[in-house]
Amino acid sequence: DASKAAKQQMAAMHQKEAYVKLLEANVQLKAIKPELDSTEAVARTEKSLGYAAMLCKRVLEKNENNLYAANGLGCVLGESGRLREAKEVFAMCQEVSAASEGFITLPDAWVNLGTVHASMGEYSRAVEIYTSALKRFYRGKDVRLMLYIARSLYGAGQGVEARKWMSRALHIDPNNYRYWFNLAFVITEHAGAVFGEDSAKKTVFAKKC
Repeated sequence: DASKAAKQQMAAMHQKEAYVKLLEANVQLKAIKPELDSTEAVARTEKSLGYAAMLCKRVLEKNENNLYAANGLGCVLGESGRLREAKEVFAMCQEVSAASEGFITLPDAWVNLGTVHASMGEYSRAVEIYTSALKRFYRGKDVRLMLYIARSLYGAGQGVEARKWMSRALHIDPNNYRYWFNLAFVITEHAGAVFGEDSAKKTVFAKKC
């Protein structure tokens, strides 16, 4: 009837509105450049984070069960340095996604949760989550996640295992020079540990895939 049709139309409008808001929030998050630390860059980052948070909250006000908005809010918290709060949000998203038995797939929440654990120095837990996401959503073939796993293993002091994961990533994407750099770094560091060499200068993994 007319009432049912109106309700369906309103629901569709709200869904479209939520999609647009989340898309815009994602654009704001993508615009953040943490490597820039000038006063102007910091101000732009704070503005982008504030706007993204507002958009996600507006979506959640109309539908508190929107996991995509919750995941977006978790990203804002993480980028703002509020890691414990971000971890709680991503963990909630992960639990709901897992409980849905495939009805809701939100791999970003799993990856983000792993990244928060790694940022907090909880490398073993990060490896568990990354590995689970790799198998669950990417059929074990996502090179970006392989790099995250290798990075976390290296952080946990497991250079040999990190090397194995880098080798797997290179087998899939042999032309990625950043992976070659990371692999060479792990090999060099492991050799230094074996032969008792003290590395005076530390290098970090390449941040971008």
